[in-house]
Amino acid sequence: MQKEFIDFIQQHSFETGITGASFTIQCPTYHNGKEITYNAGHQSKNGKPVTNKSLYQIGSLSKSFLVVVVLQLEEEGLLNLEDKVAQFFPHDFKKWQDISIKKLLNMTSKIPSFTDGNDSDVILELIADPILNYSSQDILNLVKDKELNNLNWEYSNTNYVLAGKIIEKVTGNKLSTEIQSRILIPLHLKSTYYIKSIPKIDIMFHDLENLMSGYFYELEGSEKKFNGLDIINLSMSRLKAAGSLISNSSDINFFIRTLFESKNFLSRKQQKKLITMIDQATGDELKSTSIPENSLAYGLGIEAKHHPKFKTLVYGHTGGTFGFQSAMWYIPDKKLSYYFALNTSHEEAYNKLELLVEEYIVQRFF
Repeated sequence: MQKEFIDFIQQHSFETGITGASFTIQCPTYHNGKEITYNAGHQSKNGKPVTNKSLYQIGSLSKSFLVVVVLQLEEEGLLNLEDKVAQFFPHDFKKWQDISIKKLLNMTSKIPSFTDGNDSDVILELIADPILNYSSQDILNLVKDKELNNLNWEYSNTNYVLAGKIIEKVTGNKLSTEIQSRILIPLHLKSTYYIKSIPKIDIMFHDLENLMSGYFYELEGSEKKFNGLDIINLSMSRLKAAGSLISNSSDINFFIRTLFESKNFLSRKQQKKLITMIDQATGDELKSTSIPENSLAYGLGIEAKHHPKFKTLVYGHTGGTFGFQSAMWYIPDKKLSYYFALNTSHEEAYNKLELLVEEYIVQRFF
């Protein structure tokens, strides 16, 4: 796999901007049950080689972390998934008053996503002010007066920014503090960081040398003048609860395994809620064990599907920022977890890396 990984970087670096990638896999029947990580390339165009410690922006994988906080708060009786927005913000978000926390988390709220639009416009804004500091309220104000959509299910990053604001209202703490105390410290995820603005400011000094650069590529429309831009020194404040974490491959692999295997991290009751799935096509609730083969499903910050190559159910999430893409998956039948990440937003690079990873897994486990 190491050779294939290196070949992949060399073949696609020019047209996709990729300089580095990582892939971690763990299964009880493989490598004595220990995780193994393959790395290739460099952390930037002129940087040091990628290692197991290299840090990637993980984008929407962050949503699974937020959901853990919500489920723990519900277990403690501090909120309920059926609580409505009106209970927390009775004088704001008038169009969202009757929407429950559950509908925010499973993407059935009908609230438009604040990220719908031209990415180049946002990049231009960030270039003008690299240390831009959006608040959650700033982001929610972008869409709070828009009409709700008429779709039974639609992915919306706004949902998770609002859910993060509810967490802060309930606890009196910053979301970053709750994630730190409830997840990062208990699981010893020492290389996972909630980024408030500039990555270099919010990560520990000893991890600075592990920070990956990420390269922006606009694939749609005619505006491509920012292609190849390194976004590492641009603010991540616009992502907030929807995608503000940076981590390494080992931490994410351990997190996804803990999410599905630990009896202490989430109670069985809360684990069941985590994977109570919504059919993305119809908005209908599905039993987690009876997801139709051609359906994509979404629970609480967790996706599910019958993998066409593995021919079994997989759970996880994908993520992307302006310069990174990643995915984490767990296969219950095999107790197999895997994670991969790369430092470009170019979709073709992601698709080809995903294909390479899946072929590797099929050959060894199916």
